[in-house]
Amino acid sequence: MRRNIITTIFKKEVLDIFRDKRVIFSMIVIPLISFPLLLAGLTAFMQSQVEKVSRETFRISYTDDADLAMIKDVLKNADFEVNYFKTTNESYPALIKEKRVHFHIDYEKAAEETFTVYFDRSNTASDIKYGKLSKSINEYKDGRIKIELAKFNVPDNIFDIVKIKIVNIASEGKMKTMFLGMMLPYLLIILSVSGAAYPAVDLTVGEKERGTLETLLSSGATRREIVVGKYLTTVLVAVITALASLLSIVITFKMMPESSEFGAKIDFVTFLISLSAIVPITMIFSALTFAISTFSKSQKEAQSYIQPMMMFIIFPSMASFIPGFELNLKTALIPVFNISLLLKSIIMQEVKWLYFGITMGESVLLAAIFILLAFRLFDREGIIFKGE
Repeated sequence: MRRNIITTIFKKEVLDIFRDKRVIFSMIVIPLISFPLLLAGLTAFMQSQVEKVSRETFRISYTDDADLAMIKDVLKNADFEVNYFKTTNESYPALIKEKRVHFHIDYEKAAEETFTVYFDRSNTASDIKYGKLSKSINEYKDGRIKIELAKFNVPDNIFDIVKIKIVNIASEGKMKTMFLGMMLPYLLIILSVSGAAYPAVDLTVGEKERGTLETLLSSGATRREIVVGKYLTTVLVAVITALASLLSIVITFKMMPESSEFGAKIDFVTFLISLSAIVPITMIFSALTFAISTFSKSQKEAQSYIQPMMMFIIFPSMASFIPGFELNLKTALIPVFNISLLLKSIIMQEVKWLYFGITMGESVLLAAIFILLAFRLFDREGIIFKGE
């Protein structure tokens, strides 16, 4: 293959791609604008909602007036307001399911005092409120224990004979990067696929439909030179999409307040290593989508193949969310899964260079296999010319 011919084809395809304003908008503008707005907006909204739920009046039902007196005594020093509703044992489950009350509390005094709290834990608002409710009940419990111990002249620090101290050796910065280490790999992999899909389809089956592929084939370039030039264009677009997305996410997290649990900081070296890890995955997806698009007879057919493929990519790309999985000799050989874990280890600054090399090498090998497949498909006249 001649380098100058490949370079000429590459320049021509890049120029054609970047003339399309839709590509610029989806590749650069959307990642740079959408992520700061979505992440910052979503974080602010979630925090405001949690605060709002915590400030809301608690609605608690009971069945017996004696229960009500004790419940009021327990919650007399609570930092939230409570509305009480008398009900029956048969009707309180429906009240909870209909969200008319948050909790139903039964109090029973036998050999010991028992508070039974009924609520719907699948209701996020009730689950958040339960934290405050349980705190008040535990404070009452501690007070009762002190009273009983005093009757026998037992010091109330009797339960402090054995203490457990927990020391977290992870820095505050590393704790904040945990969320980023889980989310970023997933987003970058999905966006890399999306970035490769449009140019791969447009440069192959798109040209078939426009009738411009025949002109290129009649030039002095060989079919393999055409494939390489178009493939490099697809990789470039996918890398730029991933780069814009990575830059956008990093900037967004840097803009978060220091007090925020999402205020993670990524240094320049980590940024560059993360970018280098993205390149092999863009090579794989570019080669795969290119081969699929070459085989297809129309853009609609190509999309019908690429969309199901996304399902096989989404799940392994979520490896960064799964606790207990680390990049090792076995996981480094699993496509997509390894890139997700590699990006997570890079962000957490726990990367092991042996597995880094294995992952990168395996990704390049897969990309080469898919490119060879594209070569074979491009050599078949019945595939290149849709009418035959």
